[in-house]
Order: sequence, then C-alpha cells, then structure tokens
Amino acid sequence: HQQTNKEEATAVLHDFYTKWGKVYSHVIRSLKDIEPDMLVFYNYPKQIRASIYSTNMIESFNNVIKR
Repeated sequence: HQQTNKEEATAVLHDFYTKWGKVYSHVIRSLKDIEPDMLVFYNYPKQIRASIYSTNMIESFNNVIKR
C-alpha cells in the first residue's frame, strides 16, 4: 500500500527498520543509506507519481509507449 505523503512513507519505513533491524542489520543499514533516493518520488505531485514509480525501468518505459 502506497502512502499518501513522504512523512507517512518515512514513518512506515522506520517501523520496518525497527521490526527487522536486529535480524537483517546489514540490509537495514543499506536501506538507510539509500533512503533519500528510495523516497524521492514523493517530491513530485501525486498525479504523476504513478508514472515515475516502478520497480522495473523497462516495464515503466513500456507503459509510457503504450499510452
């Protein structure tokens, strides 16, 4: 479920860190290092976030071509 703003997303992410930090400390440390880049799409208006958010760049590009 995507959060409505960056503050909510950050809170959910930090809850995730708390829950899994002891078990997966290396992964959590890596996520913390890239956190600003991970949530960068929240800097854009909600109307265009869906078009820039994708876990697969090729899939995102194909969706643009289809439109």
